[in-house]
Amino acid sequence: MSKFIDKLSLVSEGRLKPMGFRMAAQGAPSKSRMLLVASVAEVDIDRLADDVGGADAGLLEIPKSSSGVKTLKKVCQAVSDIPWGGWLKEIGGKEIGQMAEVGGDFVVFPAASASLPILEEKKLGKVLEVEPGLDAGLLKAIDDLPVDAVLIAGEGGKRFLTWHYLMLFRRYASLLTKPLLV
Repeated sequence: MSKFIDKLSLVSEGRLKPMGFRMAAQGAPSKSRMLLVASVAEVDIDRLADDVGGADAGLLEIPKSSSGVKTLKKVCQAVSDIPWGGWLKEIGGKEIGQMAEVGGDFVVFPAASASLPILEEKKLGKVLEVEPGLDAGLLKAIDDLPVDAVLIAGEGGKRFLTWHYLMLFRRYASLLTKPLLV
């Protein structure tokens, strides 16, 4: 199982409150913390540890699978203390298996273009990438899919927060039971 997905599950479930006469642990946080995933588009191996310092996981953008799997292997070896995943833009069946072999922990794949054989890989955590504008019916259908988490991708490469995006994120969080990445 994926280390990153395990972390996500722990954070999304929160902490259980003790029952009976047992006292709550001192200093235990009342709210679950947010996980930080460092998304890397271009890799500079010499600076990579500094660039992703403090992150709970790393995500390497892989535009072309053949060269991206080799880069993922280098990244996993250079910074081995956090789980690494590949954000696939183009998908091929054999590359998914190669990602697990080189040390990848999870894979992010687009809902619109990924084929179903991606689900055959059992070692990798699976994060489904969806666009922000899905209707409520499709959002509820995601809960029945065999994926571990959902990533809301920005439209057209926009990487800033607006009130509109915050409303969309809140809508997703209220309709999904799976962990949500934004």
